[in-house]
Order: sequence, then C-alpha cells, then structure tokens
Amino acid sequence: MVDKTRNLKWIIIGVILLILMVVSGIASIYIDLIWFKSVQYVAVFWKILLTKGVVMLFFAAAFFILSFINLSFARRFAPEFRVEISQDEFERPEIQLYKSLQNVQVNKKLVFWFSLIVAIFMGFSEVSNWEKILIYLNRTSFGISDPIFNR
Repeated sequence: MVDKTRNLKWIIIGVILLILMVVSGIASIYIDLIWFKSVQYVAVFWKILLTKGVVMLFFAAAFFILSFINLSFARRFAPEFRVEISQDEFERPEIQLYKSLQNVQVNKKLVFWFSLIVAIFMGFSEVSNWEKILIYLNRTSFGISDPIFNR
C-alpha cells in the first residue's frame, strides 16, 4: 500500500509540473500575441508561430523515423550475449540478477515510445532555428555582388 501511495504522489507531482509547463507556454504565446496586436503585426506573429510548429514537426518526424528504424534493426539483429558462470559465482545475488537480465529482449513498444519521446525533445530543440529558416526562405537580392564569388 505504501508503494501505491508513493507512486501516486509522484504521478500527481508530475501531472502538476506538466500542467504548469503547459500553462506557462500558453501564457507566453498569449503575451506575444497581445504585443503583436498592439503594434498591428498579427500576421507576423502567426507566421512565426506556424514556422515554429512546422520546424518542430519536421525535425521530430525526421528524428523519429531515423531512430525508430535504427533501433528496430539493432533490436532485431543484436546477437545473444551469454556468459558462462561457474557454480561458485552463481550463488552471488548480483550474478543472479545479471543472469536474469541476459534473457530480456527489448520490446518493440519500448523502441517506439523511446524514439517518440526523444524525437519530441529533438523537435523542440530545433524550434530555436525558426528565424534562420525564415531568413533563408524569404531571401531577396540586395544588388551587391560577393567580392570572392562575383555573384
């Protein structure tokens, strides 16, 4: 019973922290929206927000596909690892734990969820590059040629 209440306590703390992070993110977006409305550049706000979302989804999807395929191949083709242990060493508890872990195979669901969670973090880490992407996509010529490449 103590373990269930302890686990429930950590789950509640985790949910509260998740709610606080989501509310903080929404508040930040709303404050930006109010500021862009005050200077009458709401279209710029939506363009930035859309670009951030597309960048996050693109990089998260790309990383998920690559990591899931790689981890699936690694899981499928991993050799069985066996270590022979003498009878005297087998009585030690750490050796028994190690021996029991030798038979564990990584579940495909674990590979999926691990890839998904890491991909989401990778997507969020790339959101900060939204400005570089918009500069690249909306580039214009400014009439000066490059002195090195003459372009």
